[in-house]
Amino acid sequence: DISALQSSVSTAEADIKSLQEAIATKADIPAITTPTGTAAELTDNTEARFTEVATLTLSLPSDTSGDYISSVAFTSGTTATSLSYPDTITMIGTDCIDGVFAPVANKRYTLIVAYDGAGLVGTVGGYEI
Repeated sequence: DISALQSSVSTAEADIKSLQEAIATKADIPAITTPTGTAAELTDNTEARFTEVATLTLSLPSDTSGDYISSVAFTSGTTATSLSYPDTITMIGTDCIDGVFAPVANKRYTLIVAYDGAGLVGTVGGYEI
């Protein structure tokens, strides 16, 4: 019947609008924060930027599935940063061996953590300072 069809179309239009708004939110550049202290939660669609840190503790929000992505940037000074993070993140890239990231002294790092459909992958880039 026509009224049922119109109702279904209205519902579908509302769902499409909701999805478009969610996509637009994700399309924006991440929110950038400058945390104080030596800890950060890797909140979805957010980048945490630290200056030089001797120790850094990273944690994850309770939901890191779907289209989750987050990043953190920090500087490891003359003494390597002591970094702790959840072991559910497999790390690849600069100063990573066998899925583990171990910062070295005198480098600036950017770590991007994303859910790849099966688990969390951390991609690390670093350069000497």
